[in-house]
Amino acid sequence: MRNRLPIAISSAALVIVVLGVSPLGGAAIRAGTHATGLSGKTSQGPRGPRGPRGPRGRRGGPGRPGQRGPTGAKGATGQKGATGQKGATGSVGAAASQHWAVAAGNGTLVRGKGLVASNPVVRGATGSYSVFFLNQSAAACAWAASIASSSTSVPSSGYLTLNQGTLNNQVDVHTFQSGGIATDQPFMLSIFC
Repeated sequence: MRNRLPIAISSAALVIVVLGVSPLGGAAIRAGTHATGLSGKTSQGPRGPRGPRGPRGRRGGPGRPGQRGPTGAKGATGQKGATGQKGATGSVGAAASQHWAVAAGNGTLVRGKGLVASNPVVRGATGSYSVFFLNQSAAACAWAASIASSSTSVPSSGYLTLNQGTLNNQVDVHTFQSGGIATDQPFMLSIFC
């Protein structure tokens, strides 16, 4: 033990000397001298000039959207707008039939359209009539007719039949009582071409 103490003291002295002489030791001593003066208090040297400002960094990307806020109250209803202009009136389409006749039971034409000027309705035997159309072949058309009064009076019950006449522009009408007996009846006839 006695032999080790002198060795330990010698080793410690050697370390102190080496540190004091070496650059590392001198730096440590200088740092300690600046850090603590002779009185042991911390001292600070003069501040050096400020270095130049570095370049601005890249701008970061957009952050995540925040939560949606609550829906606000409904606003007041706005004023009613002015009424727009009225659109143009469309043209009236053509009539469904340009050829028709309304006849009384005695064969007199009450009214009609698209008929020959002279004797458009001719009564033959009882309940038989021939209707003649102007410049229109009835053979190329569809026919529709019914027993019907041209006035407020109600015609007697019955029925009628139609057939192509001997001329292309002729339609024959035959009217009957409900029992099948030929009788004069008022009628209306139209052809659709």
